[in-house]
Amino acid sequence: MTPCTCAIPEEHASWRVLFDSLSADIERVRTFAPNYRPERGLKTSISLSLTANISCLIFYRVSHLLYVRRWKRVAQTISCLNFLIHKVNMPPDSCIGPGCFLPHPAGVTFHGVAGHDLTVFSCALVLSDCSSGMRAPILGNNVTLGGHAVLMGPIVLGDRIKVGLAAIVERDCPSNMIIVSNAVGRMMSPRTG
Repeated sequence: MTPCTCAIPEEHASWRVLFDSLSADIERVRTFAPNYRPERGLKTSISLSLTANISCLIFYRVSHLLYVRRWKRVAQTISCLNFLIHKVNMPPDSCIGPGCFLPHPAGVTFHGVAGHDLTVFSCALVLSDCSSGMRAPILGNNVTLGGHAVLMGPIVLGDRIKVGLAAIVERDCPSNMIIVSNAVGRMMSPRTG
């Protein structure tokens, strides 16, 4: 495994940061999920923690904490359990800020660095590129990745970027952009004949 790609990995070595990040994750689910009332009680937090989109983040955040504390084999084991249970591939050396939201976590692969309020839809791939020495993508804050989107290689995405359905991104993008796929655009265009 590659070394931790966090900017300051020591900050992620405390249980307090883990609980704060999970609280922010639960808050994001509360704001997006209409089935959960806005009340903030222990019962609601526990019920949200048992949903797939939060429990896979619990597995990831615990494995990341253990990885930063140099318990790499245990961290890798927890990451493998996360893959077996939730079908989510989030290696412990990846770094995701607080407030992550995975509406449909199955099929998500994330190997990179992301700021706060990341949203990743089903089957999105964030991958390091073997030809670039395994350097992973770096995502800013408030980034949204649509279903089947692919980010690959040592790219940097700015803040407030939305990557559309099935879009492939292989180069840097500045902040405040919407990236769509040409293939989806062709599928949605009206027939001419």
